Amino acid sequence: MCVVSNKIKFCSCATNNVQKLKHYWVWHRYNKDKYIMIVGEVFAKYDEFDPKYKNNQNTILKRLTETDTFDTELEFKNNDVLEIVLNNNSEKECRTYCFKFKNGVWKKKKYYPFELESEYDEKENGKINYPLIKQSP
Repeated sequence: MCVVSNKIKFCSCATNNVQKLKHYWVWHRYNKDKYIMIVGEVFAKYDEFDPKYKNNQNTILKRLTETDTFDTELEFKNNDVLEIVLNNNSEKECRTYCFKFKNGVWKKKKYYPFELESEYDEKENGKINYPLIKQSP
């Protein structure tokens, strides 16, 4: 698995489908009037068992506190969620990181895809620009 660079940059570049990108981010806004009942089964990836997951999560969290993390100024509100997907094209190395905006700061959050789909609206998304990650030995 890769180690996330402390220079990771989130681009708001327009794209038709971020899920086709190798590395992308999605900004979700909580919608109190939305609740979609989703029936299905989640196949957990157990990202947290990757020994580098916590370090990468901490690096991203620290980066989110910096003013130049995004290529444009965004106005986050309480309960906004940022979903960050790295190595999307790799079944074994795909990792999803999730953060929730609360009282002006980002906090780590467990990733629950059904929750995001049923209670949040997608506000904006984009690709993650280089320098992104470096391969670890």
